[in-house]
Formats: sequence, C-alpha cells, structure tokens
Amino acid sequence: MNEPTATPTRTNTPTATPVNNGNPTAASTSTLTSTPTATGTPNGGVATITPTSLPDGIEILTCFAQSTVELTGEAEPNTALLLYFNSRPVGGGFSRADGRYKLNLKIGDERPGTHIVEIRERDGRDLVRRLACDIPAPPTPIVP
Repeated sequence: MNEPTATPTRTNTPTATPVNNGNPTAASTSTLTSTPTATGTPNGGVATITPTSLPDGIEILTCFAQSTVELTGEAEPNTALLLYFNSRPVGGGFSRADGRYKLNLKIGDERPGTHIVEIRERDGRDLVRRLACDIPAPPTPIVP
C-alpha cells in the first residue's frame, strides 16, 4: 500500500565528470527539481528510490548508462576504499598519502532512477562519502 507524501521541492546542482577512455571530458551540470511519488514494493520487489526520499544534503549526480563517472574526495591517508552501487561492491582503490582519492565508477546497464553510491573504508566499512546517481530513462525512438 502506498502512503501519501507531502510535496516538497528541492533543487540540486550536481556536477559529474564523465571519463572516456581515461580522458576526462567536459563537466556536465544539471538542475534537478523533484516532486515525491509514492512507490510500492509489490510481492517483495525492490523499492525505487526517488530524489525526495534521499537524506537532506546528499549530492546527486547525473549518470548515463555505459559511461564512467570519476569520483574524487578525501579520506584518511593511505586507506583502502570500496565503492558500492546500491549496496553492491563495484570497485575500489586507495587514498594517497595526503588523503585524496580518485575512483572511477563504471555505469553498466542499470535501470533508470536514482541509485545510492557509497565509498567506504575496506577495513571496518566506515562511510567516507554517500551520494546518489540519477540515471535518466533512455530517449524514446521516433518512428516515422
């Protein structure tokens, strides 16, 4: 059963840097204005995350299927990191001696919608960063 929700509007300005064959391309900036929707999980299905069900202040990136998104930030120096997409480990790496890290998130054939991305320490699984990846629906082909 779907619960009614209020209708707040939030505007985020995410910036993602797609990487193509190891060469960064121009950064893309988009504005997302969202209205909450009620979603159910019939028969124990997986719930669809809507931007309004995300914690306040979470960064939302626009990610495209079959692309790579470069994630940068800071963690404890010389720390092994794991990269999760919807609670599924998909990659990892290490922070440098100064604590900076750069991880590449390869987006495969994921369903459209908003997905949680987390960077965690490998030892102890402490959260380093949480963000969301919004995958738009593919364009509808125009049939003449």
